[in-house]
Amino acid sequence: MKSLFSVLLIILINQTILSQSDLTDLSKIKLCETKISDFEEPFTIVPVKELNECSNGITALKIPGYQNKSGFAFSSYENVTFQIHLADSTVYKIILNKDFKGYLTDGKYIDLTTLKAKDIKYKDSLYWFKEGCSEYLGLGYKNFKFHIKQDKSILSENTINQKLYSEKNIEIVTIESNCYKRE
Repeated sequence: MKSLFSVLLIILINQTILSQSDLTDLSKIKLCETKISDFEEPFTIVPVKELNECSNGITALKIPGYQNKSGFAFSSYENVTFQIHLADSTVYKIILNKDFKGYLTDGKYIDLTTLKAKDIKYKDSLYWFKEGCSEYLGLGYKNFKFHIKQDKSILSENTINQKLYSEKNIEIVTIESNCYKRE
């Protein structure tokens, strides 16, 4: 009986390890330090929808020197797009789509397929934001932004209905840093 239990326990542990190996781990990525060439694998250049783009196609002013409207995708980082600082090819922005499951750059695990705004663990320093005429609003914490698709049926001029949007799913997460170095 003990040997049967031991075999079942080993199978369960192996299944857990195998299922966790499918998770994406961003904790080794250092914004403004990791270069695209550090990935040492082929990449695909993919289009990126700017989250602060208005319905008429106008986008907020972008700071020169940063990649916009396109990014890099790697097969080993599913549901992740990287954008770079053009001067030195370092990653300045990471975009996670709603199918992302894995670890953020700070080591915290998230599953965007089920994550709601109320479930975000940075409770003490979170702030709500809405950027211009974007179709997204969300929660921010340091260099993390958790984006929620805005419900156009809810009228609001300048305030965000936090109670309502706390129940909404997170659609996209962006992790971004300013890579300009002061001399």
